[in-house]
Amino acid sequence: MSRCIFRDVCPQEEEIDRLFKRAQESIPRLFNQITLFDDPTNLPRVDELSNDDIRVAGPELVFGKIFNHIGFNQIPDSLFKDLVISRITHPGSKLQLSEYLRENNRKEISADNIYYFLDKLNSKYKHQVEDISFTYTHKYF
Repeated sequence: MSRCIFRDVCPQEEEIDRLFKRAQESIPRLFNQITLFDDPTNLPRVDELSNDDIRVAGPELVFGKIFNHIGFNQIPDSLFKDLVISRITHPGSKLQLSEYLRENNRKEISADNIYYFLDKLNSKYKHQVEDISFTYTHKYF
């Protein structure tokens, strides 16, 4: 199905696609913006999107900066950040946390894996987390 109403002045589909890609590449430069997409030259078209493509990014953007500012990004396991941010925004059981991560972050982490990580956190990273917390708190209070 053609996107044009007036066939005599309608550009070809290839031309529309070429101009669309060119605009996608130019917008970040023209407006001094970073892109939210991994590959801004391969964005989905609006008519190709569905509710399954929606992802909540606000908590990660806000609390992620705070997490990094405090210094918790020194913990080398990315699951730690996911669990901290998820716990702030959606406190609940480990099973609920697993469901939240699956539904909102598109990450499959079972409740058992969360428990295993918490054991690892206690045995391997506990002192590092305590030191980071103490240093940050002492610096500002």
